[in-house]
Amino acid sequence: MKNPFHVIVKPVGDVCNLNCTYCFYKEKSDEGARMSDETLVNLTKKYIQEQPKGCKEVQFVWQGGEPMLAGLEFYQRALQLQDKYRRPDMKITNAIQTNGTLITNQWADFLHHHQFLVGLSVDGTKVIHDSERLYYSGQGSFDKVLKGYKKLQERGIQTNILCVVHPNNVECGTEIYQFLTHKMQVKRLQFLPVVGDETIDPTAWGKFLSNVFELWLKKGLGQVSVQLFDTAYARIVNGVETFCVHAHDCGNQLVVERNGSVYSCDHYVEPSQYLGCVDQNSFAEMLTSPAQLSFKRMSALHDEVCSGCDVKGLCQSGCPKHRDNDHKNKLCSGYYSFYKHSIPYFYAIAECQRRGIALTHYDKFITQIKTSIIQQAG
Repeated sequence: MKNPFHVIVKPVGDVCNLNCTYCFYKEKSDEGARMSDETLVNLTKKYIQEQPKGCKEVQFVWQGGEPMLAGLEFYQRALQLQDKYRRPDMKITNAIQTNGTLITNQWADFLHHHQFLVGLSVDGTKVIHDSERLYYSGQGSFDKVLKGYKKLQERGIQTNILCVVHPNNVECGTEIYQFLTHKMQVKRLQFLPVVGDETIDPTAWGKFLSNVFELWLKKGLGQVSVQLFDTAYARIVNGVETFCVHAHDCGNQLVVERNGSVYSCDHYVEPSQYLGCVDQNSFAEMLTSPAQLSFKRMSALHDEVCSGCDVKGLCQSGCPKHRDNDHKNKLCSGYYSFYKHSIPYFYAIAECQRRGIALTHYDKFITQIKTSIIQQAG
């Protein structure tokens, strides 16, 4: 392999103890309970050993469904195998995306001891969260999630909050950001628009992002990490793509189901994107398979308007799952309004960094930068 590749592992597939209304992963998995030890061995060995020479770090990302349903002993075994197959100069890290309802003291101690990065799903305040993230009984999950979050914070576990933006909370950007950063003291945030046949209104999405951005500038800059803002800054200032949703193409982050089946992306766990199985195929075979190469080409397709757009370098048409049959992103106008609003501020923040002064002094440069952008456009 010439380049590093990444996998998301679904050890229990789509099995979950919650019944969230917008979940796109329901009924995705084949029959089965939990990833077998044989498959876990093959996955771990191949994922580590097939990385290119010089690869210094490999991250195992565990998702679901609810990955904690695999049980603590499953992850203890996973860590043993990682240590067994790890190269002498290679660092192995682990991240787990959880709904937070199953976090006990024992789980929290384990995650802390092994330095897991934890992604926790919270959609906002109790009222907002419990409108969508429900148990099968219809009861909301917020109280249980908050208890789990507190256990993580008590141990200083690095936690990233994933907030799904859907029709019932897209008008609540200010309220959600204030709640997460003030009430919950969150320092790492990720906002993802819901995936499905119907998504959110693009204008509302743009306002959501811009409203959160304004609050972040005033009260979070240099203190709170918001993934989309970090991604835009890295692209504008350093020319680096750090997030698959806004990369030129997809295809370097595969998903491994509980039975070992491998697909191009967890949004594309479907027959057309089946690449093979870790029990029979190498990752090299699967990454160069016709299905995967076709997927990469598809992900790089854009409609004519997008191809000539002045923020295409940042947006890249977004996630293919949000595009229509003409390859135009359904959230296009929202992304456009946000990027046009935020770009001058990112340049101003970069100027602060270049001069070695506090990032919060961006206002010293913003007028000059806006004027320069207008002149260049003219």
